Formats: sequence, C-alpha cells, structure tokens
Amino acid sequence: MPKILVRLVRSGLWLIVIVALFLASLITGLRLLLPHLNDYRLPIAHWVSQQADVALTLTSINGDWQIAGPTVTVTGISISAQPHSQPLANIGQVSFYFDIWHSALHLRPIFKQVTISQVDLDLTKIKPSSSALNVADVSVAQRLEQLFFTRLGQFQLLDSSVSFVAPSGSEQKLNIKQLDWVNVDGRHLAQGNINFSNSDLGQLAIKANISEQGGLKSLSGLVYIKGKHVSVTPWLNKQFSGVANITDSEIGVEAWLAFKHGQIKSAKAKINNSIIDWQVGKKQHQINIKHGLVALRPIRLADGSRTWRIDTEKFAIYTDDVAWPTFDIAGQLSFDDHDQLNQWKLALSNIALQRLLPLMNFLPSTNKLVDAVRHLKPSGLLTHIRVAGEVNKVPRFSFKIQQLSVKPWQWVPGINHLNATIAGDGLQGNVTLNVAADSFAYEKVFSKPLKINHAQVQAYWHHDARGTTLWSDQLAVATPDLTFSGQARVDIPASAPTWLSLYGEANVTDAGQTWRYLPRPALGDRLTDYLATAIKGGKVKSARILWYGALNDFPYQHHDGVFQAFVPLTHAKFSFDPAWPVLRDLQLNLLFENDKMYIDANHVKTLGASSSKVVGKADLTPNGQLKLAIDLAATGPQVRQYMLNSPLVSSVGSTLTTIDVAGPVTAKLNLDIPFNGSDVDASGKVYFKHNQITLTTPHLAIKNVNGSLSFNNNKIKAQGLVGLLYQQPIQFGFDGNTVKKSADYKVNVNVGGQWQLAKLKDYLPSAVLNNINGSSNWKALVRVNIKPSGFDYNVGVTVPLTQVNSKLPYPLQHFKDTTAVLKVNVKGDKNQLYTQAVLPNVSYQAQVSLLATVPKITASNLSIGDEKLLTSPLQGQLVRINSRQFNADQWLAVIRQLMDNHTSLSSGATTHTAGFSLPLPTRVMAKIDQLTLGGLAWHQLDAVATRGRGWSIKLASQEANGYISWIKNQPLNIILKSLHLNLPQLEQQPPGALLTPKLATKPPSTLVTANDRSTMATMPAIDLSIADAWLQGYRLGAVTATLTKHNQRLQLQQFKVKSGNVKLSASGDWSMARQHNHTKLDMVISGTNSTDLLDRFGISGGVQNAPFNTHVIVNWQGTPWGIDRTTLNGTVKTDIGKGIVSGVGGAGRLLGLFSLDSIIRKMKLDFSGIFDNGLAFNYIRGNGTIKDGIFNSHDIKMQALAGDMYINGKVNLVDEIVNANVKFIPDFTSGLPVMTAFAVAPQVALYVFAISTVLSPVLDVITQVNYQVTGPIASPKVIERSRLEGEYKVPENNRL
Repeated sequence: MPKILVRLVRSGLWLIVIVALFLASLITGLRLLLPHLNDYRLPIAHWVSQQADVALTLTSINGDWQIAGPTVTVTGISISAQPHSQPLANIGQVSFYFDIWHSALHLRPIFKQVTISQVDLDLTKIKPSSSALNVADVSVAQRLEQLFFTRLGQFQLLDSSVSFVAPSGSEQKLNIKQLDWVNVDGRHLAQGNINFSNSDLGQLAIKANISEQGGLKSLSGLVYIKGKHVSVTPWLNKQFSGVANITDSEIGVEAWLAFKHGQIKSAKAKINNSIIDWQVGKKQHQINIKHGLVALRPIRLADGSRTWRIDTEKFAIYTDDVAWPTFDIAGQLSFDDHDQLNQWKLALSNIALQRLLPLMNFLPSTNKLVDAVRHLKPSGLLTHIRVAGEVNKVPRFSFKIQQLSVKPWQWVPGINHLNATIAGDGLQGNVTLNVAADSFAYEKVFSKPLKINHAQVQAYWHHDARGTTLWSDQLAVATPDLTFSGQARVDIPASAPTWLSLYGEANVTDAGQTWRYLPRPALGDRLTDYLATAIKGGKVKSARILWYGALNDFPYQHHDGVFQAFVPLTHAKFSFDPAWPVLRDLQLNLLFENDKMYIDANHVKTLGASSSKVVGKADLTPNGQLKLAIDLAATGPQVRQYMLNSPLVSSVGSTLTTIDVAGPVTAKLNLDIPFNGSDVDASGKVYFKHNQITLTTPHLAIKNVNGSLSFNNNKIKAQGLVGLLYQQPIQFGFDGNTVKKSADYKVNVNVGGQWQLAKLKDYLPSAVLNNINGSSNWKALVRVNIKPSGFDYNVGVTVPLTQVNSKLPYPLQHFKDTTAVLKVNVKGDKNQLYTQAVLPNVSYQAQVSLLATVPKITASNLSIGDEKLLTSPLQGQLVRINSRQFNADQWLAVIRQLMDNHTSLSSGATTHTAGFSLPLPTRVMAKIDQLTLGGLAWHQLDAVATRGRGWSIKLASQEANGYISWIKNQPLNIILKSLHLNLPQLEQQPPGALLTPKLATKPPSTLVTANDRSTMATMPAIDLSIADAWLQGYRLGAVTATLTKHNQRLQLQQFKVKSGNVKLSASGDWSMARQHNHTKLDMVISGTNSTDLLDRFGISGGVQNAPFNTHVIVNWQGTPWGIDRTTLNGTVKTDIGKGIVSGVGGAGRLLGLFSLDSIIRKMKLDFSGIFDNGLAFNYIRGNGTIKDGIFNSHDIKMQALAGDMYINGKVNLVDEIVNANVKFIPDFTSGLPVMTAFAVAPQVALYVFAISTVLSPVLDVITQVNYQVTGPIASPKVIERSRLEGEYKVPENNRL
C-alpha cells in the first residue's frame, strides 16, 4: 500500500477521534448545562436581543436531553421593537429540538423540529409611512423573515394568531390551529388548519410549497387552501340582521395562490356544493353553487399599468332548486402606483333575472330598488353584459335583454316578451326595443292588457343639469287591431313641467277594440269610459295624431298646447249612449282638438233606420257633454223599435207601441249626452206622410196620416193630424207626458170625424147596413196610462144619431131628425176591460178578460126598455127585458143574416177578434106584454131563466105556464100545466089537410152532414109532460114523451097523447153509422070513436063512430125529417071497427095511398044512390109491407053493408105512382037499394023488380065490379076493367 495512502487513512482516523471526543465533550457539557439554563435566561435574552436587534423578554427557559438530542423549552416570550415599547409578538411557549450534527457541521444552531405555541403576532403595528420606513420595524420584519425561512428548519405552530390589515383596510385576525413548516434548502413546505376571527368560516386546510431567495420579496411557490362543510350561518345572520333569517349554510371552497418573486402570479378558487338557506316569512329559499372556478391573474398592459384579470368558468348555480343559465365573468381591475383602483371592466355572460329575485331578501326592505323589484318581479335573460368605469367618471354599460317580463307597477307596464339592446352611461345612451306577440298589462293607462303583435322602438336619452330628454325617431307598433308609426320626444326639465312632442299615423282594422288603446291619464276617466263604450267597430285608415305641449296643461283649454287626432272611421259602429241603439255602417270623421271633439257622418244605419247626416260636438272637460243632431229615415215599426231600445222607451216608445205607425217616416233627433253618466236630453220630431197609424189599445187603424209628432224627453205632442179611418176622413191628435212623482206615462188621443154610414159596408155586416143609413159627426177621447207594470186606458165615444135612420127591430129602431146619442165608454188594462154603451131604451155593459188569446166576456148586462146601468163589478151574464112588446122573430132574422155573413167576415177577421163570441146569458128576466117568438104571440109574459149547472126557466103567460129545466148531463125536462098553441099556418088551412100524404119530390141525401152532427150533438135528452095541451083551440089533452141519447143515437122511447078516448103512442130512434143516417119509427093510434079524433082536427067527414087501431112500423136511411124513399121499409096494419064513411073526402084522405077517394067517386057515378048518405061498414082491415120505397098489399078488405071491397096492388113511393086492383062485390041481402043500384038496368029496376017479384023472384044483377087504379098518387086514373052479371033470387021477405 503506498505510504501516502496510509498517512491519509491514519489522519482521517485521528480526525474522527478528535471530532468524536469534541462532540462527546460538547454533549457532556450540554447535558450538564441544559437543566440550569433558566438560571441564565436574562443573559440569554439580552444576548438574543443584541443579536436580533429587538427587545426580548423571557419568562423561563428549560433544557433537557432526550434520545434524539437536546431540547429547549422557552415560555413567556415577548418581542418588542424597542425596550418598554408595545410588544409586536407574544409567544406562549417554544420548544426547540436541536439537530446536533447539522449544527456542528454548519457551526450554527440547526433545529430538527421547533414547536411554537400560543403565538400572538400583530403585524398591524408594523406600518410603513408615506415618506420613509421605520428602521426598527423593518429590522424586526427582516429578522422574523430570517427566523421562519432560514433559522428554523422545521417547526410546528400551534394555537396561534396573526393580526394584519386586509386589502379592504380593516383589521383581520388569522387563527392558526396547527401549522407544520419545513424549510429544506430554500424550499418551504407548510401544512395546517387556520381560520379567521370574527367569522364563522370554520377551519381551513392550508398547504404551501414555496421558496425564497432571502425574504418575502423573493417568495415564489404555491399555496393551497381548502374549506369543506364550512358553516357561515352565524356570520351571515350578523351581516344581514333584521333583513333575512339564515337558517343554514355550508361552504366548500378550494383556492390556489401562485407567487413569484414576492408577487401573486395567479390565483384560482374552486367552489363546490356551497349552499345558503334562509327564510322569509314562512317561505324557505336556497342558493346552491354546485361547482365553479374563479381565476385571478395580473397582467401588464401596453402602457405599463398593473392590471388584474378575473375569469370564471363552469359555474353551476341554483336558486330554489332552479338552475341558472351558463354564467361566466371576465374582468379587469387596473391600479395606479399607489395601489388605488384606477379603472375597471367587467363582462358577464348570462344572468336570469328571476333567479336573482330571492337574493333581494338580503337587501333592506326599505331600499327603493328592493321595493320596485318585489313589485315588478322581473324575469328574463341578460346577455352580453359589459360594464366599465374609471375614477371620477360615470360608468359605461351595455347589455341585451331577452324575453324580459315584469309585472305592472305604478307607471311601469306589465311586459312578457321584451327584447332590448341598451348601451350608454348615466348621462346619455340609446335603447332598441323589440316586441313580438306580447301583451302589456298597463292598468294605469289602459283598461285591459295591450296585445302587441310587433313593436320596434329606437330611442335615445340625454341627461344633464337642465333635465332629461327622451326621444325616438323610429316608433312602430302593431297590434291585432291597429298599426302605429311615428316619432316622439319627451322633455323632462329639472324645474318645469314635462313636455311631449309627438306625431304619428295609425291604421285600425277593428275600431271596436279602441277601448283597449285609450290612454286614461291623458283623456281622463269620463272621456275614456265614454269613448270605450261609444266606438263599437269600424276601420280606420291614416288616422293622424299631433301632440305638442306640457302634459300637465292637457287638454289645453286655454290653447297653451296642441292636441289633434283625426280619425276617419268607415263601416263604423258608434254608440253615443249605452241606452240608445248603436249607429251602424257609419262613414264617420272624428276630430279631437284640444278639449273638443267633433263628429261628422254622412251615412248611418241604426236598427232598421238610416240617416244621411249626423253631426256632433263635445266638450272634453270633466263635466263635458256630447251634442248630436241625427236625421233619420225609417218605417214606422223601425222608429218604434228604435225608441223602444232607447231611454224614451217609457215615453215615445210606449206611445209608439200604443200608437203603431206603419210606412216610411222621417225624424230629426237632437241629443245632449253628458259624459258623467247622467240622463240624456233628447228632443226632436217625427214626420208622417201618408202613413197608417194604428191605436193598438183599443184597436183603431187610421190610414193616410199626414202631420208631425214632436217630443222633448218624456213629453210628446201631435196636433192637427189628418187621416182616414175606415176609408173616411178624421182629424186627430195626441199628447203624452210623465205623471209627476210617478213612473206612469199618460197619452191622450182625440179623434173625430163626419162619417157616412153607407161607406162602412166593408166593415159592418150587410144585415146591419141594410137597416141603417145616414151620417154622424162623432168624437172620441182615448186616455192611455202606461205604467211600469202595464197600462190602463179609458175611451169615451159620442155618436150623435140625429142624421141616422135605423130600421132594426126595437129597441134599435130610430128615425131621422130624432134627437138621440149613442154613448160608448171603455176602460181597462192589459188584463181586462169594462165597456158600456147607452142608447134610448137600451143599454149594455160588459167586463171582458184579455188574459187568454181570445178575449172573453166574463160578465155583462143587457137592459132593454130600461137605460139604467148596474154598478160594477158585474155578476154573471144578465139580460133584462121590460117592454110592452118585443119581436124576437125579427131579431132572429137579423141574427140569421149575421150568421150567414159570419163566414165572409171571419175570413177577414184579425187576430184580435178571431174566435171571439158572445157568451150565453146566465140569467134572463123578461116582462113583456107581447112577445113575438116562433111566429106566435105570447101575451103577458113573465119569465125568469137561470143558467147554473144547466138552464132553469120559470114562465107564466096566457099561452104557456110551467117550468123548464135542463141540468148538465141530464134530460131537458119540460113540465107545463098548460100549453095553448094557435099556429098561423093552421089558420090558413084546416087541420085535416095535415093528414094528406105529401111526399117530397126529391129524395134527400142519407149521408151525415155537419148540420146533422150539430143537431145530434146539441139535441138533448128530453122528458116532456104537458097536462093540458091545446092546438088551434082544440084540446089535445095530456102529452108525454121521453127522448134518450146515447153516443150517436137519439131514441124516442115513448110518446103518448091521450085525448078523450083517442090514444097515440110512438117510439123510434135516429142514429148515425158508417157516415149514414138511420131512422126507425113504431107508432100506434087507437080510439073507440073515430069521430072524436076527426072532430079535434075539424074534419066533418070520413070514418065516423068507428073504433080504430092502426100500427105502423117503418125504417129508412136518412134523418127523421129527411126520408130517402128508396130505403123505406116496414109494415102497416089497420083495423077499423063498425062505422060509417060519411063524406067521401074524409075516407079518401085516410086511405089516400090507393086513392079510395077516386074509387068511391067513380062508384058513386056508376051506381048512383047507393053512397049518397054514407057508406056503412062492419070493419076495414088490411096489412101491407113497404120494401125499398114500394108499398104492397093483398088483403085490404072493407066489409060494408052494400058489399065487400077488396084492394090489392102496390104504390111506388119513390115515383109516387099507384097501380092497384079494386074488386067490389055487392051484398044484395042488404036491401032493395043495393039491388036497385046494382041491377043490370037500374033505370027500370023498380018496375022490373015489382013485376018480377010477382011473376018470378029472380033478377039480373051485377055481381062484381073490377077497377084498376093507375097513375100519380095525387091524381090517379080509375078505370072499370070488368063487370060480372048474374041472377039473383030475391028472398021472400024482400018480395012484394
């Protein structure tokens, strides 16, 4: 091994030994010295003070040797710049852990670890001045820097605080819970937890990795701060005390600060899941920043100024769980050399206004901006926000608003979709507004939200000490109903009223929506309300508006400003008053000129009326009014309808309802319409020219009317009107007015004329006009009282009859030049009327109900022979007759004529009279000396007839005495004690003529007619009982009958007449079936002496002193009074006992069908002497049948004393032709006269008989005579067909 190497090794070993010994000695010395350090604390403090050039005091120093090395604990340290000065720092305890080897190596103390507790460092006491720095303070600061960054290799700071001045100028205190610091070769690493006093930010974690080159000015590196779940609730509540109640908060933040050469190179902050909850009233709010990044970095501008750049990124902000739009901030803050803010710029991306509303709770409620925002509730998106400012200059700004929406408040309208671009500063700028499909709620200006289709406004503003000016040279608005374009300027001087300058043009497609666009503050409430209801529709083209003047002087009554609006309306609808009909199809020019409004129209329609001229003028003042003059042309119904739809409904309208006008009329209407809503003053005239006027209550039609009607509000008047009533001239007039202190309206109508009765032929039945003639100057007064609930009226008519002649029966008979007056009075209302008419010897009263469609007379009184009227109300339908004579037949003839005319009259009847009928009386009282009824004269009649459930009649007269009753659903009951009938037709011919068969020449129809149905319907069931009946002075005796009714069938159950020994009984029925009438009759007449029957009818001849019994059973199709002989069927049976035919006429009438009259007359001529004194017989018997109108008989036999007569054959009742064979066989045993009459030679019969009876008892005689009867029943032809002769042996007792 080389020596040099050995020497080096040996030297190294000795050096190690020496060092080891030195260290061992040092360690031994330290171990001995350390426990006694406190004894040297004052020198040590003095030495340190000298070395650090500060004033240092210690409370105690304790040393100890531990395994890792020596440790020193110093307590109660106080550091001041000068002795006896205020301490800059107080340290509770410092524990030093020496690194013995590094200290020995570097020959200076190196600490392995230093623990510093309870440090209170006040940096606020180190204050630089504006001229020079305090040398002591700087020295302290430098030594502190050297201590922490150089001397201390690694230390831990516990429970300490540092007071410093924040950038805002306020003192802040940083509390250090724990901070571990490591210095390694100029690099400094730190980690710990800090917080700030006077805040509730909680603990912040901090990390640092920095380096320095000899002080803070060379500091470079990175500092990281993190706060998680940090609660700031108490701090926020202190900050916003009395404003918002913070209920919870949680902040999460991370920050990175980069330093270079003692300056901040950049700063970044990241916010995560940070929330703040607060409560306003009962409503909870929250703002939540889920994440976001803020960056701050210094930049140098071209001019060398120092500027800070601020940027944000990826912010996610939520307010009440609603996300904000993308939000970013970019800004620049420029500072001068004295670190004073010189200028600044900010650019913000998007701000949703509605998301900021909850944050307004953090501002005092007394703040005017807060109050405005709370009312306006703005929403919308602010974009492209740019704000810039410089020291002592007004900030500049620009931004865009998308879909701005605010609620209406004060003079701010409600907006929903406004887009705007705004740029300027506090003194001047411009704004561009765009609106599409929006609705502005502007209650202070417009009645309803203002719908906007499109609006574009380019506006500018300027403000200086003299005032503010707003102007727009491009103002365009389009709504669903109008378009407007123009320019406007508003000057708001600082010490003068606001001045408006405006010009614009507008087009309107629907003027009915004008009410939406009337500015209430400008026009006033009354005018706005009036125009809103007045303009109902129309179109406007090129309306022009000019405004120039101070707003507070509007509407410029003193001409100190100009306001003009010219509105040409076409096809317009204008309602000058809500109570009046709307004016339609107007060609209207509206001109607003300051405080006046002018109306001019040349074409108007209203309801059915039209006008060629409407002019008007209005004062647009609080008590202003509109005056209109309207010329109307219409028909009468149209004018009535117009008035009925106007405030004149109760006056002119009611009058025109009562007085109906037909045909074209013209009218002039003047209206004075106050804007305050009080009553309209209306006046004018209605002109009639060849019109028809109908008085509806009561009905009265006047044609060809000429004249005029004037009205002034409720008062109307018309005089001197002329017209035609029932084609005859009249003069009339009327007036009307409201009743004082009442809602009633009265109309009085005067009518009169000189009339010719003959000209009323088209209006009165011919039955009346045929009996009256002449003329009368009549007059009538109609008073109508129209009430809110209806109307009533009173009509008085006076008709002088001096020039009238009447041939009507009593009591309406009147002779010309006789003084008499017809007085008619009618009064009533819409429900009923009461009428009375008075003539000499007759009066009529009636109460008529008008509730039904057809008027109904509910009560009446007809008095004949007495003019006395009954007091109302009337009861029942009363007829009173008290007269010497009354000819009912004459009135029945008139009534029949009236009924004959009824069809033609009813065809032209109006709806007012159709179906009207006079009711049946309920009580008739008659006292008549002589009543003519049914062609009979009834003397001393006293009768009372009452109708209740039925009719009840009690009568007494010379001709009839008894009782008649007819109760509903019961038979007509006639009970007469006596009845004396003297029929005029029987006085002209003997009663026996009634027994002669007289058959109709033309068969009636068997079909059921309307008259048949009426008879069947009206014919009641009858019970008849007459105790003593007389006819033509002949006594019939007792008469009874019963007639029953069932459905379509009348049945005569029993009809009996008993007069002496004569009895008549009959039964039968009449029915309707299959559209045909059917009749049956079963009759039996019998008696013990035919003479008694014939005598009652004044018949002297015929069958005398013979009992008789005849039974007839027949039926036919047809009514009982209308026999269709082709349908006649039945049987006839007669049995006449012993009697004598006295007088040929009588026998002929009884057997007239076979012309027995003609047969006997023929035999009397052929065999003279045999029938001169009558034909005695033992009986007459026979039967016959009738079939289809043909009577057949083969067994009619008369057994007479002179012989037997046999009749057989038929009678055609349809053609009225008889064809019969008659056989007569003489009975020679009856005596000589017969033999003589029927001898072959009757001229010499006596001589022959005398001789033959002597010589021989045999005679030649006629043993049978045969006749044939043919021809018409009225005049048949009797022909002797043959004779049979034979010998007759005369009986011995007859021989001479």
